Amino acid sequence: MSSEESRHYFLICMDSVVYKYDLVTKQLLFQFKTVAHNAMIMYDKDDKLLCASDKMIRLWDFWDQKEQSPELITTCESVLTIEKIFINKNSKSQKGDDLLVLVVNQDEYALYRGRMDLVRKGNTSMHENQRILCAEFAGDNSCFWVGTDRGLLICFSVESGEEIGTAYNVSPEIEKPITSMRKFNGIDSDNIFLLVLGKKEAVVYSQQRKDAK
Repeated sequence: MSSEESRHYFLICMDSVVYKYDLVTKQLLFQFKTVAHNAMIMYDKDDKLLCASDKMIRLWDFWDQKEQSPELITTCESVLTIEKIFINKNSKSQKGDDLLVLVVNQDEYALYRGRMDLVRKGNTSMHENQRILCAEFAGDNSCFWVGTDRGLLICFSVESGEEIGTAYNVSPEIEKPITSMRKFNGIDSDNIFLLVLGKKEAVVYSQQRKDAK
């Protein structure tokens, strides 16, 4: 569903066909074929769409002022089987090379930029038995965080791939999995995230304070 206030529509994928519906009139605006059984993510102010299957990633660009099937930007075969996929949707920009896409499988990740050019592969092997469950990017696209099934929050540099600082254990007493993380928009002085631990508990993490409450 579109998060833009001026756009009242939602997308749904069934049997490798994406349908676009108007939320107000409930009218089918258009449909097009693509495989998206792993993920379907709108970005760049919901003007573009990422669709992912087990190995393939496709980027689509919606036409301005036209209700017709979008234009295919690029197709990419992932170097990893896609277990989860994340995009820098909450960063300041996703235009051109500002677009960052993170493919995750177990403790491995593959980082892509722009038209799905591979930046690097990496992993969390420096931390024993840490499976990646979620990820989020900094507002300025300089780094990204991954949350693991044992409660670790690990930050990596986009440019170098090196781990930044010390991994933060959100729940040191009981290793609760970080199942979701979302960056708060509109805060330029700090990267602040809403973290979901397991299924019921939520905490707020601040990069500057390096704590979660």
